[in-house]
Amino acid sequence: MGTLGFFDHIIAGREDLIKELFHASVTLHPPFRQGGKTGSRSFTAELENHSDLSFILKKEGKGTRNDRTDIVKLSPQSIVIINYRESEEVLDYRLTNCYSDMNMHPVIELPAIK
Repeated sequence: MGTLGFFDHIIAGREDLIKELFHASVTLHPPFRQGGKTGSRSFTAELENHSDLSFILKKEGKGTRNDRTDIVKLSPQSIVIINYRESEEVLDYRLTNCYSDMNMHPVIELPAIK
């Protein structure tokens, strides 16, 4: 058992609880568009936040571009469009408005739907 704290769009608490909350709040829908050739295809999908909380995600690992496209802001009750490559099996995102320890942001994994 544990508790999460929430204040001014910041969520703090144990990492496992933050991840559980995120996965209960956010859904990655199957891609609605794909482009490119086999082996280098890209997918476009919706990431839906059906909660009343905000989440700010920063792309990690493979597929990062190191620019502002790596940042995804999921407002409450919203949908954003994300892109990912065929080579990505898992989409890793750091939750930058969530803290599991002093200056530690949890990394969540979303299975890449193809």
